[in-house]
Amino acid sequence: MNAGGKETDKFFTLRYSMLLQIVALSLPPQAETILMPELALLIEAGRIAVEFVQAEDSDASSALARADAVFCDAFDRELRGQAERLRWVQFTHTDVAGRLYPELWAGETQVSKARGLVAKDAALQVWQSITRFAEGLPSPFARPFDIRDVTVGIVGAGDLGQAVGKLCQQNGVQTVGIRRHPDRETPGLNSVTGHIQYHDLVLASQVIVLTLPLTPHTPQTFGEDEIEILHPGTYLVNAGRMGLIDTRWVERALTKGWLAGAMLTDWPDEPISDDSPFRNLPNCLITPALTYNTPDYWQGFARFARQQTEQFLQTGTVLHLVDRYLGY
Repeated sequence: MNAGGKETDKFFTLRYSMLLQIVALSLPPQAETILMPELALLIEAGRIAVEFVQAEDSDASSALARADAVFCDAFDRELRGQAERLRWVQFTHTDVAGRLYPELWAGETQVSKARGLVAKDAALQVWQSITRFAEGLPSPFARPFDIRDVTVGIVGAGDLGQAVGKLCQQNGVQTVGIRRHPDRETPGLNSVTGHIQYHDLVLASQVIVLTLPLTPHTPQTFGEDEIEILHPGTYLVNAGRMGLIDTRWVERALTKGWLAGAMLTDWPDEPISDDSPFRNLPNCLITPALTYNTPDYWQGFARFARQQTEQFLQTGTVLHLVDRYLGY
C-alpha cells in the first residue's frame, strides 16, 4: 500500500468523525501556497476543508460562522464573536503578546501557539551578538574578552533559551538560567533555578540574555533594579520583545558604562528612527527582528499545522496550548 493509503487508513480510527472546517484568516498568499500541499491528504480523505479569507473580505463573516478552527496571526475580537461554533484557534507564531482576550476561549475553545519554528535562527542571532561582544565594540566600556571565561545567564529557559544555551555549551561557555518550572528538564543549561533567584542570576552573569515572552507579568523585566546591581563589564542581549526592558534605564546604562554593551531587537518601528538615542551608542548593536514572512517559516508552520490538525482529529485536543492566565 502506498504512503497515501497508509495515511487514509489512519483516518478510520480518528475520534473527530465530522468534517473539520478550518478558516485560514488573513494569512499571506505564500502561506496558502505552502500550507495546502501539506494538508492535501487530510483534505482528499474528507477529514478537513480549508478556506482562506481576509478579515476585510465580504464573505469573512459567513466563513467564520462555519469554522471549527481558525489559523491566524491575530484574531479580532469582533470577528471572534462571529465564530460561534469554534473549537480551536491556532496562532501562526509563538509570540502571542497583544493577541489574547477572554472571549478567545469562549465555549471551551482551545487556543494554541506555534512552537519551535524560529528558535534555532534566533539563538544563532544571540550567539553572533555574544561573539561580537567578545571581539570588542568601539567603546571604552566594551573591551575584548575570552568568551570561554564568561557565564551566560538566560532569563526564560524555554525553547529559545535552551537553543541559546546549547550553542553556548557547544563553544565551551558556562550557562545558568531561570524558568517558571525549574524542575523540568532543561537542555543547554548547566544550572536552572526559579524566578525568585533572578537577581542571583544577574549577579552571576557577564552576559544576560532575555528570552522571555512578553506577557502582562513580564514588562520591564530588566530595568533600574537590575542595572543598580550589575557588575562592571556586564552585557545585555534582549532576544524578546522590546517591552521586556526599561528602555530609558538601558539607554542611560549604556551611556554611562554601567552596561558594557547590549544587543537590542524588535524595535517598535523598523527601521529604527534617526533620532533614536540608541542609534549613536557605539556599545549598542541594533538588530532587526527576525521576519516570519518567509518561505522557510511557512514551510515549518505548514508541517506544524498538519501535526496539530492530526492531533485534534485523533484526540479532540491539541498541543502547545496558550495559558490564558499566564499569557503565553
